[in-house]
Amino acid sequence: ATTPFAEGGCRYAYHAHLSKKASRISSNAVILKRFKSHTIMEDRRRQYFQQMEISTIAHFLANEYNKSSARPKHCAKIKMLQTAVVEVTGGTTTTEDNQYYFVEDPLPTNGTKFTRYCNNVGYYLDTTIDETLVRFMKFTYEITNHSLIVTDLQGVDAKNKYYLTDAAILSRDVLRFGTTNLGCQAMDQCIASLDRLVMQRGWKNI
Repeated sequence: ATTPFAEGGCRYAYHAHLSKKASRISSNAVILKRFKSHTIMEDRRRQYFQQMEISTIAHFLANEYNKSSARPKHCAKIKMLQTAVVEVTGGTTTTEDNQYYFVEDPLPTNGTKFTRYCNNVGYYLDTTIDETLVRFMKFTYEITNHSLIVTDLQGVDAKNKYYLTDAAILSRDVLRFGTTNLGCQAMDQCIASLDRLVMQRGWKNI
């Protein structure tokens, strides 16, 4: 489709169909996402590959969380969508007219509403934040020895599993993970916010 069906603060989202299946993607019917900002070509390429790195790390940590004792049996599993990057050539011999997109599988719908559960500065939706999401975020912080945290969780809750997309990673290394990595202060804010929530809800061993 040439018209986006949705947009967020940073990206446009389009329905698309791939003529050839991409690695890391399970179907040919996909979602393409494009950054709103326009930068010089080298920065544009880097921007997309940074986001693919974020999704890869978040996907790995979600799988580790699902297998770990940090997720009690009553807590849902987490599926973090993986992304690939495609380059669409502009029909010239230079790369200046080329466009880049993220490719990912569509989120399952099943009548569930897309929800942004929290952001990357410690704010969360009190009515929708779930114990398993809090446990997952704290798990990513602890398992990486406090070097990063996966946050800005958004997606759908479907059949005892959260399907999440477009996560952010906050890291002490501010040269990685793009512009949504707001560094140590944002990490501290997120952890303090999660700790307050755990205390309010009475969740144990988090």
